[in-house]
Amino acid sequence: VKKYIAPTMRNLDFKKKNRKFTKKEDPYMKELKVYSSQWNTKDDVSFAIELNIYGIEHKDPETYTELVSTRIKNEDGKEKWYELNSFVQPDALGKEIVQDILDNAVPFFEKY
Repeated sequence: VKKYIAPTMRNLDFKKKNRKFTKKEDPYMKELKVYSSQWNTKDDVSFAIELNIYGIEHKDPETYTELVSTRIKNEDGKEKWYELNSFVQPDALGKEIVQDILDNAVPFFEKY
């Protein structure tokens, strides 16, 4: 799945650090974060994608204030949790995530 998310975010000029991808565009910092379930095992992983907008403090450009936070949602408006286990094709999941980023994260970030 990493082989899909990272290139997509790099193409959008986001920088990767751990499970976060960030992009500074004054006066905002935009962040896409892969949020893992606390119940994950090595064979069964679930995660959500969180989207955050932070305001950059002009007195200290390394200080941020969270302004807006959401997660990618299903068609019914509930948080979308991705599942990766032996029943899931990783390439199909990766392509689904890329499409969700393009359809949901990009329009969200373009508002700011």
